[in-house]
Amino acid sequence: RYSIKATTFAGVYVDGDRERIPYEADAYLNQLSHYACDPDPLMARDTYDHLMKQPTWPTEWAPHMIFMAHADWMQTGDQAWIAPRFEALKKKTLSERARADGLLVSNDKQQKRDDIVDWPTTERDGYVFTPVNTVVNAFHLRALQLMSELAIAARKPDDAKSYQQQYQKTLAAFQEKLIDPQTGIFKDGESTKHSSLHANLFPLAFGLVPEKNRDRVVAFIKQRGMRCSVYAAQYLLEGLYEQGEAQAALDLMLADGDRSWKHMLNSGTTITWEAWDNKYKPNQDWNHAWGAAPGNILPRYIAGVRPTKAGWAEILIAPQPASLTSLLAKVPSPRGPVHVKWEKSTNVWQIALPSGVSSRISLPATENNKALVQGKVVPATFDQAKGRLVLQNPYNGTVSITLQK
Repeated sequence: RYSIKATTFAGVYVDGDRERIPYEADAYLNQLSHYACDPDPLMARDTYDHLMKQPTWPTEWAPHMIFMAHADWMQTGDQAWIAPRFEALKKKTLSERARADGLLVSNDKQQKRDDIVDWPTTERDGYVFTPVNTVVNAFHLRALQLMSELAIAARKPDDAKSYQQQYQKTLAAFQEKLIDPQTGIFKDGESTKHSSLHANLFPLAFGLVPEKNRDRVVAFIKQRGMRCSVYAAQYLLEGLYEQGEAQAALDLMLADGDRSWKHMLNSGTTITWEAWDNKYKPNQDWNHAWGAAPGNILPRYIAGVRPTKAGWAEILIAPQPASLTSLLAKVPSPRGPVHVKWEKSTNVWQIALPSGVSSRISLPATENNKALVQGKVVPATFDQAKGRLVLQNPYNGTVSITLQK
């Protein structure tokens, strides 16, 4: 919360005290954690409009504008805001760099400077830069996917169909050309055999890993650990939680050592840093919201509260407490706060929703668990692969769910 306050003093999101200007990736991560403190979208919107007029230089920062617009749509459901901005977003897909199979190609300048992968440069886990860059193409694919959804929001069905077709074509080439057939994990690029953490964490976070390769990609990522910056940590944690690897993600957030949020706290800060430590970036800002990933990971994945329909008309409640023994969350939304409470000792989930919000509920469980609401068993399906009990009916208002064997 202090990190958000410290980087919003200028009326737009700034990347810290040293430069005091917005950057697209910083702004998107700031936006996510800002929503977790305050559901008001105005500062994110002002930052978005500023960056559309004054973009910055890194390759992957351009698709972050699409991420920001999509986050606004899911937060507000405001068609009147997104519709007039949709056309300008098209250039942010970077499609002008695509070759025949849909994959983006980087020229020499882009390989040497613009394709950023991670920042600072020492945080790239030995990434090998090539003309067809896996991280760049992962961002391109995610941008195409979100543009298809935004086209529907902007009431442009032909564009939605076109972006979906581009996505499917490019995804096929991405998986064919960039996965090492011997290891089953992603390489850094088409013309290298090197596989870094980044070449795998971004495809995992963006849902680009074929099902048959997921176990190997997840195992590789867990083995590499936090070999990335505080910025890439956002996507590292998202990918792990999306695959149900809650304990691995929680362990990273609670880790010892100097590549951790505990290190920041033990150093006396109340605001997240630009880098894990001065030794990784001697000129770092000591006030950087892109280091505040847990600020949005806690409500979105540990409490598990996320909108599934624009404007929070419907939400998912899918907590992932892992080894935690209790959970108490109050998650802001444009319609009012969502409350989630749980104690492991009783295995009772208490959920309270604001008026007009419907929820789909998925709870960590065993195959023998049954869900009881007001003492009666309710319809639910057990997901063996994820170890979760998915309640079949939507719920609104206040509900208390007991999991019993």
